[in-house]
This record gives sequence, C-alpha cells and structure tokens, in this order.
Amino acid sequence: AYSAKADYRQDTDYGLMSLVAYYNGFNEDLDFAKVNVGLPAVDSDNDLIVLKGELLKKLNSDHTVRVATEYRRNNVSSTITDSNELHNLYYDVYSLSGMWDWQATPKLSWTNSVRYDHLKLGRDDDVDAAITAAPVSNGLNKESYSRRLDEISFNSGLLYKATEKDTIKA
Repeated sequence: AYSAKADYRQDTDYGLMSLVAYYNGFNEDLDFAKVNVGLPAVDSDNDLIVLKGELLKKLNSDHTVRVATEYRRNNVSSTITDSNELHNLYYDVYSLSGMWDWQATPKLSWTNSVRYDHLKLGRDDDVDAAITAAPVSNGLNKESYSRRLDEISFNSGLLYKATEKDTIKA
C-alpha cells in the first residue's frame, strides 16, 4: 500500500482557497491455493485519485459561504489465475457543492448545504467468457458495468449554544 498527498491553502481577496490532490494505491497477490488447493490465486491492484477545490468566503460577520468541486477516480484491476483478467473496472465521481452558514444571533446559527454527484461506472476491457460463465457472475458483460447515477443531497442544521458548556443541535 502506498499514498501521496498535496495540499495547498491560501487566504485571498476572494476568500480562503484550498486545493487538495491525493493518491492511494494498493497491490496484493493472494495465493488462496495455500489454504485450499481448489482455490485460484488472485492478483489485485486498486488505485484511487482525488482532486478537490474549495473557496470559503466570509461575506460579513454573520454569513459565510463555501463552493467546492471534487473529482474522484477509483480503478481496480484483478487477475484470477493466469488467464482470467478483469482490467480497469472503475468509477468516476464528479461533484459540485455549496454551503451557507448564518450566525443569526451569538447563540444561534443555521447551516445549509447542497451537493450534486455524477457517478460513472464502467470497465475498459471485454469480459472473459470463463468469468461470465461462472455462477457468481453469469450474464455479465462489458455493458453490465456501464452505469451512470446522478444524486443531489442536502443538509440543514440549527445549532443553539444554551450555555458555555451546552449546545443543542437540530
């Protein structure tokens, strides 16, 4: 397993800007035959790349807004025995989000956020006939992995500071 990260933040006239990029990789060779002679060996590689950008702006003493975007790519390649390969099974996620925080009173704040995600699932190679014939994956083909999903999510929360030590969230 290995990883790398770059993180950049700067306070600008437009607000606090941050850019983050990171990579996580995992490679594993599993020889299941050592446990049970009938099981195959599996080689697996997983790569994750994430790029994020964000701008946080305090409009005045009571209002803060944030806009952000994110790209995420997760790629898995596996080999079951020496001939049955699953190349480049992946998903890409493109996201856009926004947040508004209102400090209504010194004791009461209200935060609202919304996020849009577009997910694309796919694979880059043809599926080996030996894999599609197996009972666990019967009928799978390249198109079985071709999916697109769009989701919108949101949060809203009230925060009341009842005392110096007590806070109530809704």
